[in-house]
Amino acid sequence: MPVKIPELDITLIEALLELDKWLGKVNRDLHLEIIGASALFLHHVEIDRPTIDIDLANSIEDNEILSKIEEIGNMHGLGETWLE
Repeated sequence: MPVKIPELDITLIEALLELDKWLGKVNRDLHLEIIGASALFLHHVEIDRPTIDIDLANSIEDNEILSKIEEIGNMHGLGETWLE
């Protein structure tokens, strides 16, 4: 039986993949300590609601990366704080 993934969760994964692609293009690294519902989702734990953002235990200090995160969030309709 195929796993159903809410559309918003797929959009979050697409946004993460786009951020990863950009980081590779500009030769940058970013460590994300993902917590909460998004962490459960990534470990294939079913939850009863879609995830609307990705919560982090760590903070991102680099302004260039933060700007790109906001840009990607807006492009995907997630808003500027989809990764926080």
